[in-house]
Amino acid sequence: MKCIKCGSTTPPFIGLLCLKCYKPHIKIPKKIEIKQCKKCGRLFFSGKWQSKQKLNSFLKSKVKGSDVKRVEIEDNMYKIYITDDAFVKRKIPIIFVPSICDTCSKISGGYYEAIVQLRDKGLRYYNRLLKLLNKRTFISKIDDSNGYDIYVGSSKELFSILSYLKIKHYNVSKKLYGLKEGKRVYRITIVIRS
Repeated sequence: MKCIKCGSTTPPFIGLLCLKCYKPHIKIPKKIEIKQCKKCGRLFFSGKWQSKQKLNSFLKSKVKGSDVKRVEIEDNMYKIYITDDAFVKRKIPIIFVPSICDTCSKISGGYYEAIVQLRDKGLRYYNRLLKLLNKRTFISKIDDSNGYDIYVGSSKELFSILSYLKIKHYNVSKKLYGLKEGKRVYRITIVIRS
């Protein structure tokens, strides 16, 4: 087979044209701006802060066109398949904009919703509690002057973790912190002694 435009006999062919002569119907944005947290490295795309592992599927979704069969990403380049074996490469027009994510902003500002106070026999939960808290939320600070006082970013996650660890005996107190959108916001203190 010969390309009707240039006469090349080098495959692959798309219709009657070689890959060099064929003009694929592909649309790629001129630039893709993504916020990147300066502290933790997470990225803001699809309306939320996410890890870098999810970036490739987001970037692939930006490639549009009637000729697009599938998209792969390698070395900051789009590899856009037009047929099963014919592809074109395009540079990914990505721009990382330095920013700070909500979580890092809260941590640097000393934000917390709850304090867990571990006393007496409650100290045995310290390592497991820290591991789960770091996985599900964040810890603003830890005070170890009289047992452990752990300042936690999410009270909802804290109660979920206490349930998961089957900790049933604890005291809870609430303190009014302020108003958020007309609703009262409380800071919770939980004391675990046994």
